[in-house]
Amino acid sequence: MVRPTVELLRHRLEHPERANDEGKERRLAHLIAEVRGDVGYPTDAEEWDDESGEQLSHELTELVSEAMASNPIRFGTISHALRRANSLHVPALQDALVDNIEALSPVLRDVCKYLVSTFPPEEHRATAIGNQLIEFASASDYAAFPYVQLWILHTLCERPSASTYETVAELAQKAAPELGIRPQALAAKAFGRADWVRERKDTAMDLEHWDRRALIWAGQILPPKERHAWLSPLEQAEDPLDRAVACHVLRAV
Repeated sequence: MVRPTVELLRHRLEHPERANDEGKERRLAHLIAEVRGDVGYPTDAEEWDDESGEQLSHELTELVSEAMASNPIRFGTISHALRRANSLHVPALQDALVDNIEALSPVLRDVCKYLVSTFPPEEHRATAIGNQLIEFASASDYAAFPYVQLWILHTLCERPSASTYETVAELAQKAAPELGIRPQALAAKAFGRADWVRERKDTAMDLEHWDRRALIWAGQILPPKERHAWLSPLEQAEDPLDRAVACHVLRAV
C-alpha cells in the first residue's frame, strides 16, 4: 500500500525505536553541554571527572549496543554516536566495534575514524585490534571491496603500532589492482621504510596522479639532502597538486 507522505513521516517520527534513540541522543548532548559548561571551555572526555566520564561512556555504549541489536541495525544512530565519541576521544566503544566490524561495514568510515582517534597506547591492545582489522580485510566476505581495503589500510597506516610493516605492506600490495600503490606508499611512510621510496622515486612521474602524489608524500622519510635533490624540481611542476605536495614535503621537519 502506498502511503501519503504526511502519514509516512508521522509513522517514522513516531517509531518507538527512533524515539528512544532521539531521547538518548538528547541526554548525551545535555551531558556534554553540562560538563563543558562547568569547565568553561571545550574539553575531551579524558579531562572530565571520573563520574562524568563513566556516565558519558555508559550513554554512548548503550546507544550503540541497542542500535546494533536492532533488526535492521540502525546505522544512522551508530554513526551519530561514533561522531560524538570521536570528537570527545571516548575509547569505550573500541571492543564492541571491532568485534562486530563485519556487520558494521556500511559505516566503516565512521568506525575507522573513531578507532584512529581513540587507539589504545598499550601494545597488546593495539596489536589485538590490528589483528582483527587485518583478519577482516583479508578473510571476510567483504575483503575484496575497495572501500573496505581503503579504510582498513588507512587505519593501520595512521596507527602503525597495530601491526608490522610486512603485514600491512602485504595487505596493501593485494589491494593494488583496485587502489594502486597509494596504500603501499602510505605504509612506507608510516613505518619509515625509506628503501621503498628510494627504489621508486626515479620513476615517480610515470605513475598515475594519486599514486605519484602518495609517493611524493612518502618522501618525507628520506634524508633532507636526498629529499631536496629529488623534489626541488617539482616546485615548478605544471600540476598544481604535485607542486603543492612537493612544496609541503620539502618543508617538512
